[in-house]
Amino acid sequence: MKKYSDWFKVDLHIHTDFSKKTKTNDYQGNFDINVLKQKLIENEVKLFSLTDHNIINVDAYKTYYDNFTEGDPKLLIGCEFDIEVPESGKQITYHSVIIFENESFSDVQIISQKIEDLYIQKGSALTDRKIIID
Repeated sequence: MKKYSDWFKVDLHIHTDFSKKTKTNDYQGNFDINVLKQKLIENEVKLFSLTDHNIINVDAYKTYYDNFTEGDPKLLIGCEFDIEVPESGKQITYHSVIIFENESFSDVQIISQKIEDLYIQKGSALTDRKIIID
């Protein structure tokens, strides 16, 4: 009889070097999706998401999905948004990780474009992207 239950390891908050585009001090080093994949396999992580700040690294998703084989960790689309809310008379910024149930490259492109369109419409600079709740 097994003494412990089986674990299903998940990491839904991984940044790539794309976060450097929107948060200048957020990511150090050079990102390689294949190195990440190997580390996830070594650590038996079964499900993960790339959650850069206010941007989606479309190329990283494409590379991963193009090289996916049965048994590899499952990659869900994600993003970490800066959300500014009024609190006690001042604006406070919170981070919210959003994971989409989608898992195809065409979904990555659609979601990324919608995010980009939102920030373009708001006139937000890359380093000043946030959602404001008033």
